[in-house]
Amino acid sequence: MVVIAAPHTSNWDGIWMLAVAGAWRVRLRYMGKKSLTEGPFGWLVKWSGCVPIDRSRNNDVVRQMADAFAASEDLILVVPPEGTRGAVEKWKSGFYHIAVAAGVPLGFATMDYREKAVHMAAIFWPTGDYEEDLNIIQSFYRHIQPRHAANFNIALQ
Repeated sequence: MVVIAAPHTSNWDGIWMLAVAGAWRVRLRYMGKKSLTEGPFGWLVKWSGCVPIDRSRNNDVVRQMADAFAASEDLILVVPPEGTRGAVEKWKSGFYHIAVAAGVPLGFATMDYREKAVHMAAIFWPTGDYEEDLNIIQSFYRHIQPRHAANFNIALQ
């Protein structure tokens, strides 16, 4: 499945998500900048589940991830829909297109700093109608309190 990890407004979000996955004994994979997997601690980042993505050129990440799903029986890919920790005008659609191309469901993971809790809120099979599905998806995140509220845009798109 592709797990939507939102909100993603702080480096702590990823750390908490990995900690909770460890407690649940779930092996998560996530996409990260290729540069994170280089250098003296690159092996640690890869070990933690990072799938390195070279963002310096167009690499058809959706196809690469769909192929990774086809090659694995138990891949759980976590994707923050904002694509960054900073404020964005709208969510990126890659998480959705990866799930559709791979024929896998979306899981709605929430990190709520008000409750100090991580939840798996729902499982959703995308219909292929991105705009319609996005309204349903984002409705699960409206009540969530991010670490940095100014960086989380949940306005229905």
